[in-house]
Amino acid sequence: MSTNLIKLRNWLESKCEANVTHIGMLTIDGISYEAAKYLDHNNETSIYVIGDRPKCIYRRHKTVFNFEDDTRDWYVAAYVEPERFAAWINANPKAEYAKYHPFGAHFILKAWQVPSGEAIDAFNYWRGEHKPYSRVKASVEYKAR
Repeated sequence: MSTNLIKLRNWLESKCEANVTHIGMLTIDGISYEAAKYLDHNNETSIYVIGDRPKCIYRRHKTVFNFEDDTRDWYVAAYVEPERFAAWINANPKAEYAKYHPFGAHFILKAWQVPSGEAIDAFNYWRGEHKPYSRVKASVEYKAR
């Protein structure tokens, strides 16, 4: 298991007060990322992924990910791009920004769920009509807790 995964787990648990349930490798579009699945302060499942967002997100922002063992749509809920992170650090090297994002570029996946149970597609309007989200297969191989 990589040192980065252990550091990620420890950071999420100590600094973010998250309950990390799994750490391992997430694969999207043939690219593997180090990732941690955790319960956040709202007791909702999230996946913290180290690295830049997948290229499919840059091609079409309205993209969700589907895992073989999970019927939910997972969307990018937050992210920090590599260029923006580097610019923030270079502009103010003593800033505490890096303390809150010690792994640099990253993105966070959350499972789509609303009380009404509607699919994420119902919330995508373009010129008065619904457009379905693009769906991309993703896989995850958990190494440990």
